[in-house]
Amino acid sequence: MSRSRAYLPTGSAVIILLFFPALWSCAPHGLALPPSEQQAIEDLIHRGVPAPDASDATSLDSLDADVAEISADGPINLSHLWELAKRESPRLAAARSGIGIAAGRALQSSLYPNPTVELSSEEVPFGPGVLNEGSTMVSITQPIVFGDRLDAARRAATADQAVSEANVQLVEREVFGEICLLHDRLITIRETSRLYADLAGLAQQTLATAETRFEARAAPETEVTRAQIEVHQIRLVRSRLVKEQAAVARQLSLAIGGAAVDADRLEGALSASPQPLDLSALEHGLLSDHPALRAADREIEAAEARLQSIKAERTPDLDLHAGVGYRGESNEAIYELGVGMTVPLWDDRRGDILAGRYALMQARQQRKVREMELLSRLAAAHGEYEASRAELTAMREQIVPAAERSFEQTTESYRGGHASFLDVLDAQRTLTEARTTVIELSGEAAAARARITQIIGIPSDFFSPAGGASPPSETRPIINEPRNGAED
Repeated sequence: MSRSRAYLPTGSAVIILLFFPALWSCAPHGLALPPSEQQAIEDLIHRGVPAPDASDATSLDSLDADVAEISADGPINLSHLWELAKRESPRLAAARSGIGIAAGRALQSSLYPNPTVELSSEEVPFGPGVLNEGSTMVSITQPIVFGDRLDAARRAATADQAVSEANVQLVEREVFGEICLLHDRLITIRETSRLYADLAGLAQQTLATAETRFEARAAPETEVTRAQIEVHQIRLVRSRLVKEQAAVARQLSLAIGGAAVDADRLEGALSASPQPLDLSALEHGLLSDHPALRAADREIEAAEARLQSIKAERTPDLDLHAGVGYRGESNEAIYELGVGMTVPLWDDRRGDILAGRYALMQARQQRKVREMELLSRLAAAHGEYEASRAELTAMREQIVPAAERSFEQTTESYRGGHASFLDVLDAQRTLTEARTTVIELSGEAAAARARITQIIGIPSDFFSPAGGASPPSETRPIINEPRNGAED
């Protein structure tokens, strides 16, 4: 670094410092001003990302008091739940905040390096009263970026932001699938509760018949006791279903952001005849447009951009240095002008470049891993759906009608004294098991379909044009109505 000495008036010193930005503008990138923080926030708000608040703490105690509520009357369908979840779900809010984080990093990557201002005194001798005998300098050093480092860093940050946006779509799909699963579970519990209400009526009829025969001294008291046990067992199941319904309703409430959900007002029904699904068509739709795969593609682009950014960092910055001051012992004005550069003699970022190349290769491999995982999940869910559908068809068309006929015939035979009470209980339990199995299989098919929806996304016709429909359901009842003989 060179130093010149001259009697330099203050105006000349100011000219030197004003000359410094002119040198700065000679840099390849100039001084293009990046967007302000407020501009970045406004852009994020326009894209659906809320502005950062002063307080980010959210507790379960305050969750219910701060969220929107579901209307007090009328049916509640999936579209209502989904619209509320999009506004209130903490998971979706956290995912959207990830876009803000990436946007902040992209903004930071566009900022030019700061200058360094230094006040120094040199050649000050030891001893009292000699502070004015040294040289005092005020200097400024500004790094000038050469090469493609800033642009490469911006591209890498922008690619990371694209990853965050794709992850939001992935979280949306996961949240919607969770809502579908909980919704279908509540519908299954409701159908099961209705079934056990019917079974409770059958059990009461059986108990009344046993009591009538006991009073007529045509049957022992043990038959009445066994019938009472059947009634109590059904009551226990119904009580358990009430508690399970409350627990699942609370889970659904938390999934949509905390708004209370009245399970009795949920719209929808279990399908008695689920339609077959074409696995090859589902796989094609998954591979062509899935947020997890889009996120993986963006991660590959981000890895490529980060690798280019590392390579660009091998070009060192040019440090421009300028300063003014005075020499105390002679009261001379002095100035400094200098140029410096870090010479990449030993550290040429070869290790970081190697790591970046492997990171890019890993991103490409992870994309294939995600594809295989999604196809595996889809195959498992589709297999569960088709298995439940096939079992449901057999149960509804063959086993349930046979169990109903058996129960009717056994009951008539018991009333005529041609069958034992154990035969009646056995036929009743067979009918109960058959009917509950139909509900369970319908629920399993609905749950498998919800998992498929979670994987492949929301079908275009999932909601009605008015946005108020539930998933398509069959009009056929899940369980055949009991025949007249079973109602006597």
